[in-house]
Amino acid sequence: MGKISAVRRLLSATVLAAAVSVPLLPVAAAARPSPPAPILPGLPVIPGLGGDRPADDGPAPGPDADDPARAGDGDRPAAATGDATQEEAARPLAITKAADAAQVMPGAKVNYQIVLRSGQGLDDIEVVDDLTGVLDDARYDGNATATAGRLDWNEPELTWTGDVPAGEPVVISYSITVNPEHTGDLRLRNVVRGPAESNCDPAYRQGGCAVSSFVLEPVARPSTPPPLPNTGASVTWLAAVGGGLLAVGAVALVVARRRRAG
Repeated sequence: MGKISAVRRLLSATVLAAAVSVPLLPVAAAARPSPPAPILPGLPVIPGLGGDRPADDGPAPGPDADDPARAGDGDRPAAATGDATQEEAARPLAITKAADAAQVMPGAKVNYQIVLRSGQGLDDIEVVDDLTGVLDDARYDGNATATAGRLDWNEPELTWTGDVPAGEPVVISYSITVNPEHTGDLRLRNVVRGPAESNCDPAYRQGGCAVSSFVLEPVARPSTPPPLPNTGASVTWLAAVGGGLLAVGAVALVVARRRRAG
């Protein structure tokens, strides 16, 4: 038994010595996380996130992304100002209309210009400029010109027919003169109607592309006050009457004194 106890004590001392000789790991080193794996080359990185995630490039394009008539808000008609929007310019025929004055006085002239553009070229096109809303306040000057095609005036419409070459604008110009007296609603509004291939298709633009100018009321000049009446003759007459009365009074006074004295 004594030998067995001695052996047990020897084994316990050996195990304890071995445990004490093993070095312990630092706590900080054990808690430190491993560095993140690098992002694969070619992926964009969101700034400020240390490069640990790819950027969100937005939702994938839908089935209508390549359709200019349906992408974004292109299917909503723009304000009828005569200017072609980006979506409208994508149509085969882009029409723009402009006036050189937004406000005019009676008797003034307004110049209009219509420009037709087509990137692919179009044949046998008809564009109508309706002046119904103009002729109640003005008259057409009969001077329309176009760089190509043919013009016909049939009151109240100016019609252009012809071909629009690819990449070459067709420019239509004319003017109106405002009536010297107010005869209408004081609004000069004309509307361009184009074919279905254009941005001025009545079905697309609720009637066409409109341009408006307004006739101003003339400033009223202050009226000249009437001249003062000539009262010179009246003053002379009053002076003469007054002098006569004074003379009569003086004579009456002298006569009265003589009677008293006698």
